[in-house]
Amino acid sequence: APDVVLSDFTLPDFDALEALRLLKQHHYDIPLILVTGSMSEEVAVECIKEGADDYLLKASLKRLPSSIQNVLQKKAAERERRHAELALRRSEEQFRLITETSHDLISLVDVAGRFIYASPSFRKALGYVPESLIGTSSYELVHPEDQATFRQSLQEALATKTGVAAEHRYRHQQGSWQMFESTGNWICDEHGTPQRCVIVARNITQRKQTEEILRGLPRLIRDAQEAERRRVARELHDSVNQMLASAKFRMEAVEEKLQETQPSAWRETLKARTLLERAMREVRRIS
Repeated sequence: APDVVLSDFTLPDFDALEALRLLKQHHYDIPLILVTGSMSEEVAVECIKEGADDYLLKASLKRLPSSIQNVLQKKAAERERRHAELALRRSEEQFRLITETSHDLISLVDVAGRFIYASPSFRKALGYVPESLIGTSSYELVHPEDQATFRQSLQEALATKTGVAAEHRYRHQQGSWQMFESTGNWICDEHGTPQRCVIVARNITQRKQTEEILRGLPRLIRDAQEAERRRVARELHDSVNQMLASAKFRMEAVEEKLQETQPSAWRETLKARTLLERAMREVRRIS
C-alpha cells in the first residue's frame, strides 16, 4: 500500500475530492496531499474538510518534502493514538467485567483514603450503594480497633511497591461487622508519586467462624471424654457394684446353711465370696 497520495486538484474526468471519497469508501488510512496550480482558499478549506491532510501550490514545490514528512508523522501519531484508545477501551471493558462479576470488594481510593470507585459487590456484601461511597473515607467503614492495622498495611504496600494483605472488620450498613482480608496495591505516576490505591477485599467471616469452631474442638472433645468417664464411673458404682454386693449377701446366706450340712460346698462358697469381695474392690478402684 502507498504511504501517501499526491493528487492534482483537477484531472480529466477525475479530481481530488473524488480521490478522497475513494479513500474513505475503501477505508484506506492513507494521507492525501493536494498539488495544484491555483486554488482559492474556499476550495482548500473544502478539501481539508473532506479529509485532505495538506495542500500546496505547484509554485511552492520546495515545501513538498517537509509536507510529506509532516503528514506521515501526523498519520503515525493518529494511528498510535487510536491504538492506545482501543487498548484503553478494552482494558476498561475487562476491568468493568471483572469488577461487576466479582464477589470480592474492589475499590479505588486516593492518597487520603477517599473512595474514587466502589464495585457493585459492595451492595450485596455490605448493603451500600456503590455510588454513595464515592468521596467518602474508606477508613470510616473499618472497625476502630482495626484502623491502625489497615493504615499500616497500605503504608507498607506503598513502601514496598507490592500488595500487602491485612485482616480487618468492615461495617455493614445495618450495623453488624464482617471480617475481610484486604490487599492494597498503589498506582504511581512516572515520578513514583502515589496517585491511587487498588484495594481488593474478600469476606472471610465464615472462614473465621469455622477456624474458631476448629480451635474449640479439642476442648469440646476433652469435655465429652470427661463426661463419659463420669457416666461410666457412676454406672460402675451405682449399678455393677450394687449387683456384686447383692450377690455377696446371698452367698453369705447360703454359707450359713451349708456350714453344718455340706462342709465341702461351704468351703467353695467361701472362695466364691472372696472373689466377689475382690471384684467389688476392683470396681470401686476403677470408678
